[in-house]
Amino acid sequence: PKALHMFDVKSQQRRVLPPLLLQMKDVQIAVFALPTVLRIASSLPDAQFASHVLPSLLRIMLDDAQPPQVRFIMLKQLEMLVNKSPPKYIASHIVAMVCKSLDAPIAQLQRQALEVLVPIAKQNKFDFTTLKTKLLPRIAQLTYTKVGNVSVGVRVCALKCLAGIFHLFDSETV
Repeated sequence: PKALHMFDVKSQQRRVLPPLLLQMKDVQIAVFALPTVLRIASSLPDAQFASHVLPSLLRIMLDDAQPPQVRFIMLKQLEMLVNKSPPKYIASHIVAMVCKSLDAPIAQLQRQALEVLVPIAKQNKFDFTTLKTKLLPRIAQLTYTKVGNVSVGVRVCALKCLAGIFHLFDSETV
């Protein structure tokens, strides 16, 4: 990422990005290639992102063999991923990645997932059913799980997340 500014946008897209996408197939290298791939991908048009970058990201998004750092990096760029991805991939892959992050036993991963959920949910990028059936139960579980199983920081983030998305639900759900 430090040398990326030396290349113009077209060179980044045509010369730098394709080899990085190839390197993403290797589990050990994906952690190092992913930040640069996401930085270049943020400057791509949506159609080009969906056709060139998204297939490589989908391969590693739900792969349990990937280290937790990969999911953490993707969560940091979740807003960009949601804005550039077609709706069918948001429901099938991105929400599943967020759910896996919320279910993970790693507090930093849970906290990052909770922090990025609120701004994306406020933009109505997740449909109501997804919020109600997939995300809300996991967030609620983090708030009322025994203290020994969930850190206080995660519980506080879960409560803040619930407060941020509370207005999106109907009275029956609440």
